[in-house]
Amino acid sequence: MFRIAEQIAIREGCSAIVTGDAIGQKASQTLENIAATDCVLKKFAALRPLVGMNKLQIEKYAKLIGTYEISIRPGVSSCGVPTNNPSTNAKRLKLEEIEKVLNLESMIKRAVDNARVVTV
Repeated sequence: MFRIAEQIAIREGCSAIVTGDAIGQKASQTLENIAATDCVLKKFAALRPLVGMNKLQIEKYAKLIGTYEISIRPGVSSCGVPTNNPSTNAKRLKLEEIEKVLNLESMIKRAVDNARVVTV
């Protein structure tokens, strides 16, 4: 997702990538996983303004800025990738090993080409 976000950020002239990560909100949102996923960013910093907030605080802000209805659509909060066994301690080398068997360039291009930018 960060590779896709970075390409879109370049295309749109952005200065950073902002995520909705909040430590512990989901089993996979751990410091280890954040560090492992941040390593793919080459040109941008990932900002996480919600990182220490709880679910109710996040929902309050989502309603305030008009993104709550989008966030509760099926598949949005999980990025459409359901799992029964989320990794809580991702390792960068293991991620790189897994990625070697994927056609990342094609996947990224398809996602960027089909992305829809929504101004909030």
